This record gives sequence, C-alpha cells and structure tokens, in this order.
Amino acid sequence: MQLSTEDRDWLGQEFMFGGAAGGRAAIASLFPTNLTRRELCLDVLRPVADHLGAMWLRDEVTFMSVRVATSRMEALLQTTADPADVLITKKRKQAVFASVPGDDHTFGIQMAADLQRAKGWDIQLVANANVADLLAEIVHSPAEILGLSIGSSSSMHALYTTVRMVKLHRPDIKILVSGALVGIDALPIERLSVTARADCFERAETLLDTMLDTTPTRSTYSDVVTVLPPNFS
Repeated sequence: MQLSTEDRDWLGQEFMFGGAAGGRAAIASLFPTNLTRRELCLDVLRPVADHLGAMWLRDEVTFMSVRVATSRMEALLQTTADPADVLITKKRKQAVFASVPGDDHTFGIQMAADLQRAKGWDIQLVANANVADLLAEIVHSPAEILGLSIGSSSSMHALYTTVRMVKLHRPDIKILVSGALVGIDALPIERLSVTARADCFERAETLLDTMLDTTPTRSTYSDVVTVLPPNFS
C-alpha cells in the first residue's frame, strides 16, 4: 500500500482543518475496508505526518497547523488502541519508550509503542518529560531496554544529558536511539556509544528484537511499578 502525493496532501489537510473527526472520516472514505493496525500506522499516518513535516520545512503550513494535525493523529491512535495496563509487571518483552526531553516530535514514539504492544511487548511510554522525571521513571522501571526517540537536532544536548545520566544510574539497561536524525547526522549519535541506533521504525523494530535476545534477566528491582500516563498535549 502506498499513498499518492494527492492522498497524503488531502489527508493532511483534513487532519489540520477538517475538525476533530475530519482525518478519521477521510481515512474511512479512502479505505472503505478495515485497515490493520500496522497499515494504519505505517502506511497511512506515518507518510501523512512526513508530508506535513516537509510542508512545514517549505514554509507552506504553520507549526501550529502541523501540531494540530499530529495531535489528532495521536488521538486517533489512542481511541482505537486496546487499553494499556495501568501496571507494568516484570516480563520478558518489556521496554521503556521515551521522547528526548524538550523534543516536540512525540507522534512517532507513541505510534512505535502502540505497534510493539500489539506484538506482545509491555511498553512503558514516557513523553514530554524533563530529564529528572524521565530518569526517575527509568530507574524505577523493571524494563531492561530503553528506546529514545529524537526528532530534531535541537534536542541533541538533551539526548546527550539523558544518555549520560541513564548510564550512570542504570548501567545495566540497553539503549536504542531512533529517529530520522540518526540517518541525517549519525556521527554525534555514534559518539554516545549506545547499544543500537536506527533511522526508521522498521530498523528499530528489528534491533529491539535482537536486543531482547541478548538481554540477561534482572531481578534487583521491584516486580511492579506504576506507569505515568502519556501526555498527549
């Protein structure tokens, strides 16, 4: 499945200016038969979000319009997803997914968390948190894998700070850094010496499974921790 430029533009316009239900109605009109969760995320919402980002870089739409659109995409994912557990218990397929503090690009990390939960992963999602709050979540989590999403070079300093603090306080945890920036400007991220890095969701998904296979069992933390609700604002 591949959206044409015209379809991406139309769906983007509906998410930006079609009201709260405009984007969802447009998708239903374009795809009368039910989409799988993966098709919705990777074949529809992702290319539309990328299209809107490119339009913003060309100064064809405002940042606020793009933010409205991505917020509505996030709401669509939230309302169509299976309810997440309030508690995370110690499990084999478990990870913390987080946006880099200060990074406004949180739609991708929410989509990634949603898709991995559909594959049986227990994902603790932390978005729009500062470094201290994010570190507290990581330190008290039983998860042994951390996925960090970075969407802008302006967040590089926050990424460096986060990785340094995580290595200090959770030296056992494996860190995966993902985002388009990894492919655009890889050298600064290579210098972080994280476990793995990926420039797209599909690559990150493969690496996540590989990291799981090489992660030893850890039993020094509590079996149950409370998960902070994701912030979709």
